[in-house]
Amino acid sequence: MARGGVRLIVFDFDQTLSVVHVFKSLAGWSEKGCPQHGILKVPRPFASSELGQARRIDELNKSDTYGRAGFSRTVFGGDRRINDLEHFFKALKGHGVELMICTKGLVGAVKKILTDLGLLEFFSEVYGNVGSEAYGSTAYDKASAKTQPSAQEQSFLGSNMQGAWRTKADLIARLLSQRKMQPHHGLLVEDDPEEVRKASNTCRTFLVREAEGLQPEELAQILRMTDFPEATVARRNSPSPTNETNVGPTRGQRRRSASESPNNSRPSSRELIAGGAAALSHQQHRSTPPPLPPPVGAPMGPTSSARLQSGSMGYRGGSLGPPKGPSSAAQLGARSASTSYSPSNAHRLPPGPLDLGGKRPPIALPRRNHVRESSKDTSGVSLQMLTPKKPPLGPKSLVARDREVAGQQVHVGRVLQ
Repeated sequence: MARGGVRLIVFDFDQTLSVVHVFKSLAGWSEKGCPQHGILKVPRPFASSELGQARRIDELNKSDTYGRAGFSRTVFGGDRRINDLEHFFKALKGHGVELMICTKGLVGAVKKILTDLGLLEFFSEVYGNVGSEAYGSTAYDKASAKTQPSAQEQSFLGSNMQGAWRTKADLIARLLSQRKMQPHHGLLVEDDPEEVRKASNTCRTFLVREAEGLQPEELAQILRMTDFPEATVARRNSPSPTNETNVGPTRGQRRRSASESPNNSRPSSRELIAGGAAALSHQQHRSTPPPLPPPVGAPMGPTSSARLQSGSMGYRGGSLGPPKGPSSAAQLGARSASTSYSPSNAHRLPPGPLDLGGKRPPIALPRRNHVRESSKDTSGVSLQMLTPKKPPLGPKSLVARDREVAGQQVHVGRVLQ
């Protein structure tokens, strides 16, 4: 039983459990000039009442509008994500965590979709809007109201108790009080930052940042908040404060995480839950090699930091990369390391290696306005760096020199031009 962690989780529905906004999609908001993000295009007729949306979902599931998946599976992201959620809910219920839903949508539509997917059994209650008073009725809703709902449709419709709540924060406070739980035992999982802000003093909160449904990494984060045994490896030692807001990764962070994995694929929540956070941490540790230190005094190119962490790549002329061209090996052997350099013959000498112990690829020799400087690092390795000649400073060049300072790069305590 989860005693120190979260023991009651209240999920939002639209764009938290589902990947699109179900109510707005069924109500035809895509044709009302509203922002299209998170709204699935649904053919007419539209519905905005509880019974009307439940019936419209059944009709869309039976049509070929969304292929074999149907409407319910489409709005939840497909079979793999549904399986991930089922495994996630089973893990929470097996750990003694109570699950509920509180949505500004309609109870009937939520229960209909969860029933179609076999997920309704995991939730002890679904709170939301009921009837047709909340959002009015369309012509389809009015026609549906003239026929008596079937026994199954009646089981989807919400009761007055399920619609008797004012804000999600007030509802969670009441639920915690009824169960004699402390604020840190409750968790609101929500994609609306305003709802998270309102509940921050009532319980712990988790913001689904991208508003496109919970992702596997976020499911693992929520498990850690419940003191789930298999996910305690990466859990912080100190308990989280009541008003802490946990935030899921952004879309960019998920893309980087997927690109850094060995097979360029993100692990499913089943893998994260079954293996715990240790499996995820081990995979990230193996997929990200330790960064290599750059040569002392070497100027860093614009993409050098990212490429430096991606592997052991040589330094070449301010950027990182392997030597290019089929003749680079021949050039290395054709030129002696002791070849002298002077500005007068710089344009005649072939490119060759610097004196770096044979561990670095060659760079092109400088032109007349460059000089070569030699130095040694802390380990005694000889290093050489190419720098432009410094023109003599006069009264007229002081302003120009001051302007160059903003464009200089600083590395290992040295100013590089």
